[in-house]
Amino acid sequence: MPEICNGIDDNCDGVIDNGNFPDNGKSCLCPGLTQPEVDVGGVCKAGHLVCRGTRGFVCEGCVLPTTEICNGLDNNCDGMVDTAGQCPSGFGCRDGQCTLQCVGGEFPCPAGYKCVNQFCVPQRCANVTCPSGQKCDENTGTCIDACSGVVCPAPTICVAAGLTPRCIDCNDPALACTSPQICVAGKCQDDKCLNVTCPAGQYCDSGACKDLCVPGKCAANERCIAGNCQADSCATVPCGDKQFCNPQTGKCETDRCPATQCGAGNTCVSMTNTCVPDPCQTIRCPSDCWTCKVTADGIGTCIVDNDKCQQVNITVGQKGGGNAGCSCAVGESGSYGPLTLLLGLALMVSRKRRRRI
Repeated sequence: MPEICNGIDDNCDGVIDNGNFPDNGKSCLCPGLTQPEVDVGGVCKAGHLVCRGTRGFVCEGCVLPTTEICNGLDNNCDGMVDTAGQCPSGFGCRDGQCTLQCVGGEFPCPAGYKCVNQFCVPQRCANVTCPSGQKCDENTGTCIDACSGVVCPAPTICVAAGLTPRCIDCNDPALACTSPQICVAGKCQDDKCLNVTCPAGQYCDSGACKDLCVPGKCAANERCIAGNCQADSCATVPCGDKQFCNPQTGKCETDRCPATQCGAGNTCVSMTNTCVPDPCQTIRCPSDCWTCKVTADGIGTCIVDNDKCQQVNITVGQKGGGNAGCSCAVGESGSYGPLTLLLGLALMVSRKRRRRI
């Protein structure tokens, strides 16, 4: 007969319980052990099934919960370490060891010890002077790197300034990128626009040339982003001071970005009030008449800088006294690079022609 775990040589081959049993070695829980006690990460461990003859399959190899002691382990498998670790009178459980507790008065600890969080710990660093960029390890009394044990979120790295470690990236002068690289999202990267010359009417964004948003390019109910016209739900929505118009809803909302402190190389997006890598880091506008701005929804694009370029309006016609002539006026909105130059040349030609008359 086929061999089963029963202490009998069922197949009559001279060997008892030597069958290929599927249950053999499976994980199991011994009496006195529960699955939650195994899952919390304490000392408790599940066992495995073993064929024991007439007893059938038996769960063996388990580690059961025991009384909690001060050893840095979760002995009773309740998910907490040293919660009830017993120590002699005057001592408390600290970092898996019974440690002398501080007492009241002027001298709460013996000589050579100091009181830290109600425990007397050795003053191993009392007479130790470490070089710059290092600190004294209280556990050993030796000098170690000041960044030892400091975990920085990517892409920042730990830099020891004296005894105070800092997590910084290439936006900090201490880790600034060297030409021809630029700092983008905290990492040094090649400047893709460095040797790119875009045609007139375009600008460079991450090595690609995109159309400028010249005045009049888009309809009144559209907005221009990176040279593309998009439907603008905010076109006719006036917002008050410290507000912005949400392009998704077409409604005014409070702009919380002025009070949000973003680190170097980052900018605040009004729609989400979050700090993101500044998209203008990889954008090169063609002249001083254009500057990179970030929209309320976090898109970087070149727009006319009205503070640097003023629109020039040309008016040709009669002036006072009946003499024909020209006049030049500076308007309120910005003019735009080549357009200003063309208007200026037209004015000069007009004046020269009138001198011939």
